[in-house]
Amino acid sequence: MRRVRELITSGKLGRPLSILATTGNANRFPADDWRVIRSRGGGGPLMDIGSHRLDLFVDLFGEVVDVKAKCSRSPDFESEDMATLLLEFKTGQHGVLQCYFGTVNTPDRLEVIGTDGRVTIDDLNEGGMVLVDASGESHEHHPPHENFHAPLVSDFAASVLGGRTPRVSGRDGKLASDIIEAAYAGFPIAGSGEP
Repeated sequence: MRRVRELITSGKLGRPLSILATTGNANRFPADDWRVIRSRGGGGPLMDIGSHRLDLFVDLFGEVVDVKAKCSRSPDFESEDMATLLLEFKTGQHGVLQCYFGTVNTPDRLEVIGTDGRVTIDDLNEGGMVLVDASGESHEHHPPHENFHAPLVSDFAASVLGGRTPRVSGRDGKLASDIIEAAYAGFPIAGSGEP
């Protein structure tokens, strides 16, 4: 993600237009799993895994001013089993997030498109990246930390000990939560009689 941010801020992609993420979890959760009971987990794939992609969206493009969403109730449990969001950022870019539970293939794709280039990452947890711009197509590899959570925990601990704001602040987390709340605003509660 540091490399993607560098490509955006350097102007290599031109004027950024959009960001797209598609993510899923292959697990087919039972109806009593906390991840699919809204009062326990807060929602389904949007809350569980989509939230992390929204963190990336906000980190790269900032505040979101409009959210359109469609969440589809699962026939097997209380929360949604898929959600699609269309976002508009304060700076004018668009974002699209699709997230799923129970897919055979678990996508974790991210794409940033600008007027002069495109970055595509087919699997965020693998580190391979394709950059397409006026000079052609190039492939880069930026392997992730062996423990995905360790750098975040280390940064948080160092910020507490050093009296500084962590790399991911509470404000950042709230922005992602606000987007999720706006997306769920139109999702009917179980037993409400709505479809």
